[in-house]
Amino acid sequence: MRSKILLLVCTAAMVSCGVDKTQKQTLVKVCETARYVEVPAATYAAKISESSKSNLAFRVSGKIGKIYVRSGEPVRAGQLVAKLDDRDYKIQYNATLAEYNQVKAEIDRVFAMYEDNAVSENDYDKARYGLEQISQKLEYHKNQLNDCNLYAPITGYVDNVMFSQGETVAAGVPVISIFGNQKLSVELNVSYPDYCRFEILDSAYARFTSTPNLTVPLEGGLISRKANANQLYRLQFDIPDRYSFVTPGMTAMVTLTFRQDNSNMNLVPVSSLLRDRDGSAVFLYDATTGTVGLEKVEIVKILNDGNAVVLGLKRGDMVVSAGVNALHDGQKVRKVGKTGISNPGGLL
Repeated sequence: MRSKILLLVCTAAMVSCGVDKTQKQTLVKVCETARYVEVPAATYAAKISESSKSNLAFRVSGKIGKIYVRSGEPVRAGQLVAKLDDRDYKIQYNATLAEYNQVKAEIDRVFAMYEDNAVSENDYDKARYGLEQISQKLEYHKNQLNDCNLYAPITGYVDNVMFSQGETVAAGVPVISIFGNQKLSVELNVSYPDYCRFEILDSAYARFTSTPNLTVPLEGGLISRKANANQLYRLQFDIPDRYSFVTPGMTAMVTLTFRQDNSNMNLVPVSSLLRDRDGSAVFLYDATTGTVGLEKVEIVKILNDGNAVVLGLKRGDMVVSAGVNALHDGQKVRKVGKTGISNPGGLL
């Protein structure tokens, strides 16, 4: 009888020890490290413009004889868009042509006589240089006559016609402006801090009032290295051809995103940090073994939202976020489960 009682007492003691051991396992709350994005996105108002635009002007002066296009009309490269009254230039060219023919006939005779040794070397050189001179003069007047015609250098649309038929224009004065329809660009002015971050620019996209739910990715990216009068820098992107609804003159909001300078920086709760004379550390939870391990970290900064930016951790590490002062390296713990639907707020 006494041996049975002793056996029951030992069994009860063993069960009691097992329960205590289970109950002594510390409950911990863990969270996953998050990437710290140090460089915030920036948004600017922008305007759509033509990637190519030409102001067409005659290379010679004169009275406009004919304008062949109107504002808004499509044009193709090489199309005749305007013409000067070329009467005087034709007269000048024909006079020079007649002079050329006369000189050419005389010089041909000199060349023939030179072959027969009937003229001196000096007379031959004079004839040769005289032919070259009159040839250049004829070419010059021919070019002036051709310059009375104005051709479109690009395919696109007529933006504006500045003069009318019958008006006299000087050489080099714009008469017609044309913009290309091949590529459209977005132009915006950015501040100096974003100018400095241009080298780590990750992406850029635009949103338009007419299509608020559509994000248009932008291509390329060229920035002016000189500030304007407002101390802003001009930044230009290309719009992909598939977005045909975009037209020159439209406005957009352009958002710039930047790459993270240091991909090793991560966010952890301030409550997960342990500090001593050797520095700072956190406890990492190992789900395979159910233990926690001490990991040294370097604190970069403390944020106002209760998180800290640290170096020394990897993305996705599970960090103990509460009760770290009661833990030790290698301790066996139990992770707090997710809050159930019947336990809103995790109060139970």
